[in-house]
Amino acid sequence: MFTRASDASKVALVSLVRQLQSWGFRMMDCQQSSPHITALGAEAVPRRDFLNHLTAALLLPERRGRWQFDIP
Repeated sequence: MFTRASDASKVALVSLVRQLQSWGFRMMDCQQSSPHITALGAEAVPRRDFLNHLTAALLLPERRGRWQFDIP
């Protein structure tokens, strides 16, 4: 995604994940497994487990509108 600096996409992904965690998000759907995202901590889950996680996540408050990163 980011080509001007080496590993910038990894920094961006880590920042996004940390922000989502602080907002209480329970999962992020990467859709396709790859060695790259697995190295960053992604896990493949069986479809049944994914659907169970998704069902639980949809019961949580949503975050609509424009997102802004919280300043640590």
